[in-house]
Amino acid sequence: MDYIFVPIILIFGFGLKSRYKIFTAKDHILLDQLFFYHMIMSFIFYIYLRLNGGDSFLYWNGVKNVDFSFFANSYINNPRPTSTMWLINYIPSNLLNLDFFTGCILYGVFGYWGMLYILLTLKKFFPLLHDLKKIKILNFSIFPTLFFMPNFHFWSAGVGKDTLSFFVICLCIYALLDIKKKIYYVVIPVLLLYFIRPHILLFLFSGLAGAYLLKSKLLLFQKVFIVAIGFVLFLPLLNSVLEFANIDAANVEAFDEFSSSKARALSKAGSGVDLGALPYPLQVLTFLYRPLFFDAHNVLALLASVESLIWIILSVNFFRNQPIKVFKHSNYFILGGFLFWIIGALAFAPSMSNLGIIIRERNMFLPGFIIFAVAGLYNTPKFRKYEWWLKSQVTNSTGFKSSVNKKL
Repeated sequence: MDYIFVPIILIFGFGLKSRYKIFTAKDHILLDQLFFYHMIMSFIFYIYLRLNGGDSFLYWNGVKNVDFSFFANSYINNPRPTSTMWLINYIPSNLLNLDFFTGCILYGVFGYWGMLYILLTLKKFFPLLHDLKKIKILNFSIFPTLFFMPNFHFWSAGVGKDTLSFFVICLCIYALLDIKKKIYYVVIPVLLLYFIRPHILLFLFSGLAGAYLLKSKLLLFQKVFIVAIGFVLFLPLLNSVLEFANIDAANVEAFDEFSSSKARALSKAGSGVDLGALPYPLQVLTFLYRPLFFDAHNVLALLASVESLIWIILSVNFFRNQPIKVFKHSNYFILGGFLFWIIGALAFAPSMSNLGIIIRERNMFLPGFIIFAVAGLYNTPKFRKYEWWLKSQVTNSTGFKSSVNKKL
């Protein structure tokens, strides 16, 4: 059965780009490269889990010999994230009896699909996306290099909540660009994210809603009214988040205790960082930009430090190039991506002390980071000059003004 499904899954994934007419021939080349690279990462993920073990085996193999009625009753009584993963994997793992390798390929395609949605979103905002390759640092083009960062792919390439969360976040951001036509793209994925990572759903919609309110032209009392309605609607979600984190009450003491207990537990792991000894701003910076070279203790950590350096370069570039102006004159999704990224860091930083877990959790916020980071590249003086030159060339050759200088 696996010999039949693996080729079908790969053919489906490779052909996904053809579903979206906005992609050009250059986009197809990039997407083909991303697809093969991502599928290699799925294979590496499979080998890594075979050698080291992990929750992914539990998510896939835990339902192979379980009667569905027993499984359904246990899920109804305790709908935890692990139970949700068992429910999702029941058909491919139990009924079809597919191997864990096939599961990694299947999930890997969903991870790649998420990256495809990031590119779709960027194409909506940045007509000259591929021309960003002219922006180089140390003779490397930042775009599309940032799409080939190893950890960016690894944690969205195999069976697990991380891959599904990544896919749903990318899909939601893309669908919300035209919610009236793509409402069906949002409802089911949002429900899925609610059951596997409710806190991430809360961060995502808090960031996007906050950006929409800040950039809207509504009167102050209207904004206050919307915030009040949003607060009422999100109370059930907040309760689920607190239950997920095993916090008894939403008060400062409970959150402090939760953060301390998580830090103590995670510091026992091999790549621990004593975040408790750091002031809160440094905890946030650690979550966003470590490991760095002085943290590297093996080849994988060294690769991760190179990736962290790329994120630092992109962040510095963004904040050097009139970020307030970018937020003011761009689509609210640019600000929403930033708020989603920073809210996640502010919330997670006190509870993370293992660099491996930091990298894994940070990956879910990278779709928001990439959106506003690319906006920063688009706003560099060098690229603005190129954009002005291209506009003049198009105007001179056609007699009409180009649309390349429209709002981000």
